[in-house]
Amino acid sequence: MSINKISVGGIAVALTSFLPPFAGGTEKERPQTPPNIILIMTDQQTAGAMSAAGCKDLSTPNMDRLAAAGVVFKNAYCTAPLSGPSRAAMFTGCYPDEIGMIRNGAEINNSLATKTLGNIMKESGYECAYAGKWHVNESSIPDGKYGFRRIHEHKDTGLAEACTAFLRSPHDRPFFLVASFDNPHNICEYAREQNLPWGNIEIPESATLPGLPDNFKRNEDDADVILNERQNNYSAYPTIRYTENDWRRYRYAYFRLVEKVDAEIGKIIDEIDDLRLWKNTVVIFTSDHGDGVGAHNWNQKSALYEEVVNIPLIVTLPGKKSAGKTVESLVSNGRSEE
Repeated sequence: MSINKISVGGIAVALTSFLPPFAGGTEKERPQTPPNIILIMTDQQTAGAMSAAGCKDLSTPNMDRLAAAGVVFKNAYCTAPLSGPSRAAMFTGCYPDEIGMIRNGAEINNSLATKTLGNIMKESGYECAYAGKWHVNESSIPDGKYGFRRIHEHKDTGLAEACTAFLRSPHDRPFFLVASFDNPHNICEYAREQNLPWGNIEIPESATLPGLPDNFKRNEDDADVILNERQNNYSAYPTIRYTENDWRRYRYAYFRLVEKVDAEIGKIIDEIDDLRLWKNTVVIFTSDHGDGVGAHNWNQKSALYEEVVNIPLIVTLPGKKSAGKTVESLVSNGRSEE
């Protein structure tokens, strides 16, 4: 199989539209062994929530390592501002509305269940392993389904360790590993004043809280349906009663959750370093959608605000070719147009 011919899901944006022109060299000069692929995902991370993206309110040294080693797509967008539909697009290559996946909890059409990205990679000779959140529609991916062997359930705790153990294990063929973290999604529980699944975030009295974004105020021209959604769904949007200081605390918690998942991602990157896998491995980092983080007085997702639909997308090529390059082209991590 030629890896630059995969045409399912937004991963194809990197491996079709991007890989051939930047890989360079003739077919003879390119690696004869198909590269390993590691897909690292977070949940609910807006593109600007990385120090490499210029955010001064957090420190993400490990995401920054990927940005320095890879190609950063600055205008990358999800296909839908909701987890289930977005993830369905990423693993089927279809727009959510095309396959009836417009809400969380919807099931993948039977006609597509054996044609997902995992199935295609497995049929192409890859060893496929999945760790963490699936959410299409099951929380954890069923073991052996969609082409993947499940190596860890939907649980951030221990996820990185499961991935590093997989990387250290012997492989007789190229592998496709998905490391799908839940955070910073725990900001949803924070807003509802619930215990956070993977550990609470404490906000010390002495903490320096982040400022509010320039577009903090709701635009008077925003669609009424957005305000109606907040008013009629208090469990999802308790922030409707937030003061400005409450929003600053929300932003503080959100950025700490991003830092928390960054530390877990660092464990995987360290293992890639230790095993010297960069020479023949593609590493892709992205998220399923973003979060309002206070812009337009918005938390959560669902609305088509820039902070919600613009997501991180970084692709590190074998040998770290084109390291540090930025691409301005408009791309999606859930859909590839040929």
